[in-house]
Amino acid sequence: MSSRVVRLASSLTLLLLFALPGVGRADEWPSRTVHIVLTFPPGGPSDLLARALAQKLSEQTKQSVVIDNRPGGSGLIGNDLVAKAAPDGYMLGLPSAGSMSIVPNLLPLPYDRDRDLLPITLVARVPEIVVVSPKTMQATTLAEVVAYAKAHPGALNFGSTGNGSPVHLVLERIKQLAGVDIVHVPYRGAALALTDILAGQIDMTAADAPGLLPYIKAGTLRPIANSDTVRLPALPDVPTFAEAGLPGVEMVNWYVLIAPHGLPPALAARIHDTVATALRDPGLNATLSAQGLALTVTSQPETAAWIQSETKKWGDVARAAHVKLD
Repeated sequence: MSSRVVRLASSLTLLLLFALPGVGRADEWPSRTVHIVLTFPPGGPSDLLARALAQKLSEQTKQSVVIDNRPGGSGLIGNDLVAKAAPDGYMLGLPSAGSMSIVPNLLPLPYDRDRDLLPITLVARVPEIVVVSPKTMQATTLAEVVAYAKAHPGALNFGSTGNGSPVHLVLERIKQLAGVDIVHVPYRGAALALTDILAGQIDMTAADAPGLLPYIKAGTLRPIANSDTVRLPALPDVPTFAEAGLPGVEMVNWYVLIAPHGLPPALAARIHDTVATALRDPGLNATLSAQGLALTVTSQPETAAWIQSETKKWGDVARAAHVKLD
């Protein structure tokens, strides 16, 4: 009798579980709209990436995939929303290097990144392209920029997207390795820095490649170096920092797909494989590569290890430069 009661109780428990909203088998995902939280406002490289990926996933799964823009708080607002979501696969996140590997070195988080967030896969690598203003500088190579900065300490300025941003830390790494004094000018976002360098108000800046491509092609900004380890197909003539004579500035921005901790392993694997299929699509790769985005796929363990190694790398640079967030 007792064994029959146990079996009956187990069966009822399973029925109740599958009747609860958001609980189901991995092979049924997705059966309704999936929300991807983007920690940036609409527009810009991150939005381009997120919406192109969402469209491909919608085509692939026959379900709506919606981008939920949640900017602010250095990316922590959006990440916190994902951390506190139900672990059912219907709310995911697409944060960048800033909130996942830089900010944890500089601020207390409203969540435990390693306990509350589950990395699924890297989605894209986005090199920072360092550019100079043709209105204020004659330099056409990194060597010329470094030579001028050494001969004129403090004469050059460099606009970033804010204190502690990837662009700021790329500048600090350049300064550390080249031994130069370049004045940091923090802006609240890429748009303001871009406006001022186009007007000749600042000498240098850097940004995710997609945002700079139109100006580089038009000749209104002059590219100096690419922060990735390989040249970008969209900018084949722009050398990497190593090729330009300053190895060690391999510091790319990147985007990663995350989920709330507690996601069942089978469901996490299902989401990983579904997104990986989309990221390997030739059409999607061709479209985004032309915009300066390099799509990538990693396993869950590789993704977690990448975040840890990037946290140390960016943190070492930030601490050496005594970087503080606004």
